[in-house]
Amino acid sequence: MGKPGGFDAGRADRRRLFKGYASAALGILAVFTGLHGLARSDLPLGLLFSFGGAGLALYAVGRFVLYRRLRKAGDLWRQVDGGVEFGPAPYPIWDYLSVAVTTIGALAPMAVILLAGSSYPRAFRVFLVAAELLLLCIAMGALLLRGGRGLPIIVMTPGEVRLRIDGPRYARIPWSSRPGLERSVVHRGSRHALITTTTGQRVLLPMFSVPIGYAQLQAVLGFYATHDWDRAGLRTDEGLLRVRELTASPARTGERMEQAVSPYTGVPYQASPDGGAPDAVTADDAPRDIGTPFTASETIASAEGTGGRRRRFSCEEADCRMRDRPRWFLTGALVVFVASGCSTSVYQVGSIVLEIGASLVILLHGAVLSRAQHSRERAERRWTWGADGVRLRGIRFVPLAMHAEALALVVTAVIGMWLATVTDRVVGYDLGLPILLTAVLLLSALTVGATTFRARHATEITVNAEGLHLIAGAGRDVLLRWRDRPYIVGVDRRGAMVVDVTPGGETSVTLSAPPLLYTDLQRIVEFYANCSEASSELATEAGLARVRALSSRL
Repeated sequence: MGKPGGFDAGRADRRRLFKGYASAALGILAVFTGLHGLARSDLPLGLLFSFGGAGLALYAVGRFVLYRRLRKAGDLWRQVDGGVEFGPAPYPIWDYLSVAVTTIGALAPMAVILLAGSSYPRAFRVFLVAAELLLLCIAMGALLLRGGRGLPIIVMTPGEVRLRIDGPRYARIPWSSRPGLERSVVHRGSRHALITTTTGQRVLLPMFSVPIGYAQLQAVLGFYATHDWDRAGLRTDEGLLRVRELTASPARTGERMEQAVSPYTGVPYQASPDGGAPDAVTADDAPRDIGTPFTASETIASAEGTGGRRRRFSCEEADCRMRDRPRWFLTGALVVFVASGCSTSVYQVGSIVLEIGASLVILLHGAVLSRAQHSRERAERRWTWGADGVRLRGIRFVPLAMHAEALALVVTAVIGMWLATVTDRVVGYDLGLPILLTAVLLLSALTVGATTFRARHATEITVNAEGLHLIAGAGRDVLLRWRDRPYIVGVDRRGAMVVDVTPGGETSVTLSAPPLLYTDLQRIVEFYANCSEASSELATEAGLARVRALSSRL
């Protein structure tokens, strides 16, 4: 159900389980680090890592318990007057225990440091890490308290579905607007299911401690949004059994689901690289043999190789990866900062400069990626109209920021190594760690510099009556003509966009700092490739309004 590039609900559910395994591994490692610190009589560091690791392990147990409850999620549906409701959810005891134990791990070393005075050499850094951990516990506790314990999470009646969005507050969505689960997003630090409708309504349903899977919720909403005649049964026991069946087996809905249809061609989408067309055709409307070897299309300039059979991501998955990337860098910056505070002495000035400099560069890169993602999500405001068509300028600050990052890494490596040779050797510390850190920073600078050199310009996009122009600097322009009916299939593992073009086949195009989301670009290309008569409006301001509407997230 759904088109290629749609939301992969099963992947989002498996992500919950992956969080449990990752948290368990980090928790066990932290506990062993804490025990090692206690064995060395480093009480603040030992308490911080021991209790913090135990709290992380308890959080992992909570994720495992929640994942196991997904198998019995159907049992939480019950009959009420006028419909069915899901919930209330079981009490998240493991999450509360995790917050309590982690809070102890934050307060205990702070108390020890305050009582010890200035005799502890790592006092400032450990105290700072403990304070950050305490703030994280407060935020987690506030998130759990807003959960609205004892209240149903989902209420479905023949006329509407009500979703609990924050504590006792509910959002009401009529079935006539055909609600559907679009994707998983992060809002206020926690995972939410984004529910969208054909009328433009957007509802965020918190999924942090909700014992129902994304695939299960997607199946239930998708079934009743497309089966008008079955909604009246929600008042009966038969409706309750149907909802439980949908929840227990989201891949099998009891009867055949309606296949999603392209709003532009009227043709059902297929999980094939041919963009929803039932049979690929050439420019002369002759069938094209999919099995024939790839021949580069004459309308593609400077295309960078073929997609082949490599593992690729859908446009939706690629957007999720771009959306998650800033958080990974921000988390990495925090990890490097914590490691520098716990692994080096206050007298190792060179090592401290190297570690803090690396964390600041990682933090800067995460901030740049976050700002770039913010620009992509509001790309409809940046489209402009001119003589050459509708144009979207590239996100130009990304290449400049990468140049600055490469320079900062080199400067940090040089200064840190110089300080290490001057100070660390004088106080009797070995130079092995500073040399290793310097090598890592220089290698990172070389990698960033090489990437920036290959992509010196951010990709700009121009849409006109002829086709889609992807402009990435001299000699790297790509033209996708509407008459060739291009379709964006997805993104391969190297980050290159895979495009299917008639009659040539698949080709891949690398976008440097994509200026908009892949799903938005896919929607624009699909519309004008299948509605060639509408491409003439791109020479007028009406075309600007159309492109803005197509790239809008509503």
